[in-house]
Amino acid sequence: MAENKEEPETTEAPAKTGLKQRIAQFGKSLVDRCLRPRVMLSLAVSSFVIHSALYWYYSTLPTDHSREVALGEFHYVAYTSDGSIAEAALVSSADFELHVILIPTVEERARKLITLRERKLRQEIEELIRQSRDSEFADPLLVELKRRLLGQINHTLGIKAIEEVLITELQLSQREAESPSPNESEAITAAVTVRNN
Repeated sequence: MAENKEEPETTEAPAKTGLKQRIAQFGKSLVDRCLRPRVMLSLAVSSFVIHSALYWYYSTLPTDHSREVALGEFHYVAYTSDGSIAEAALVSSADFELHVILIPTVEERARKLITLRERKLRQEIEELIRQSRDSEFADPLLVELKRRLLGQINHTLGIKAIEEVLITELQLSQREAESPSPNESEAITAAVTVRNN
């Protein structure tokens, strides 16, 4: 019986040793194969090609900043109902630049539409600005004016393409602060009500 116990141990030991030797030989031959000059050269060339392609691809992707499109400079003058310049208006005139941020999913199509309908778009914006109230320019955030511009631009383009309207370089001509007339108070209240909804 003692002999029977020794035989299984001796047969298992060579099997374990043989497996370790095969793993060691495979690892050594794999390293030897990978360190050959041809293999190293092909790995370097492949890495260069892949990295170059990825660099080119990511460099051509538009960034968030490029989604911004300038629509031009605009001028607002407050008029009374008889067509004269309104001296008592909260904001008698405004000069500003108008920009829009395009929705990423329709950016390419929106850029083409803005180019194709440039004059129509400018005319529609100018008409909207002429119809604006001085209270819209008196609002520090210009919420109502931006909301109306966003709707008009999307309508003119025929698709929902504008994510946000930006008004920059805003220069206002304002009258001295006085208590507003009842009509001005109603207009300001209406703008605040729309903003909160």
